Amino acid sequence: MAPLGPFTNITPVEELNSAYDDDDPSFTDDLLEVYFNSDRPDGIDENIFRATRNSPNDPWGAPEPVAELNSISSDSNCEVSADGLTLWLSREVGGAAREILRFERPNRQASWSGQTLVAELNSPYDEVFGRTTLDGLYMVMGSHRTTMGGTGDVFSAHRTSTNAAWSTPEVIPSLALARNESEPWMSNDGLEVWFKVIQSGVTQGDDIYRSVRASTDDEWPAPTPVAELNSAGSDTDAFLSPDLRFVLFARSTSSGRDIYQATR
Repeated sequence: MAPLGPFTNITPVEELNSAYDDDDPSFTDDLLEVYFNSDRPDGIDENIFRATRNSPNDPWGAPEPVAELNSISSDSNCEVSADGLTLWLSREVGGAAREILRFERPNRQASWSGQTLVAELNSPYDEVFGRTTLDGLYMVMGSHRTTMGGTGDVFSAHRTSTNAAWSTPEVIPSLALARNESEPWMSNDGLEVWFKVIQSGVTQGDDIYRSVRASTDDEWPAPTPVAELNSAGSDTDAFLSPDLRFVLFARSTSSGRDIYQATR
């Protein structure tokens, strides 16, 4: 397949955005169900919201909070699986570090249940789940454990089956830019990883970077910025469709952050 060109048609997703902070979009592979976190309606705690649509060409329906995923703490960085049956999120536990929890459901019409703290992926520091390969055996995540709560890095872990525990997460050295890297997304085949990089200098904000490899046996090469998605503000949390032609991401605005989309 010929290399894909740059993303164009970059626009805010008006039906998902509010006057508050809307961030961290994640959707199912059929592009019919989207999750994100928002601090609406009071601008205080983040909660997980969900919207659906009947076709990938339709606008999203009105977002609604997902009661069974939300708590009295901050709930954010939700990542839904390709089939929409597993979801990970980060929750502030005891007002301290964010830890990764997993939820499951038997079908797309059911409520989420089976809340599980994914102990093997957590540490005393902030953790955010990234995404797994389609077989569910390899994953990427963001963690601040290397610097004991300082800057973040992109980590990976693997497991022998979808019922097994994950291996101890290990930092991916080639993606560690000595800045602050987090909130990774990975393609189903494990050949592309996208993540945010906090640039040096307060006015520069965050940028979206990516790394592409030819085979899962290869190491991840040095990442490069996705120029067309990066602005003078903060651009983060890219989440792409299976064919890599559609992306949702978050961009800073005067009211906080909004969810944007682009195509190629």
